[in-house]
Amino acid sequence: MIKKNTKLVSENIDGLVCLFDVQKQISYDLDKTGSEIWNLVEDNVSIDDISVVLFEKYDVDFEILKKDVERFVYEFIEMGLFINL
Repeated sequence: MIKKNTKLVSENIDGLVCLFDVQKQISYDLDKTGSEIWNLVEDNVSIDDISVVLFEKYDVDFEILKKDVERFVYEFIEMGLFINL
């Protein structure tokens, strides 16, 4: 289960998410897919939950999609943007 780091400032600009980490003074501009994943993450959501929603939207292999989502989520956890519960 994961959730967003509530210490970040996020803004949706033309459908894309921009994040700002006030403590680190770093900004992140997410692409379309990253923005979509960010918007799907609410408190206590799982990688499987995110993967199922994206799988229903896109015509892709589920296992490949899930691995891509896992990689994205774990990278965001390492950067402090998501919190692993």
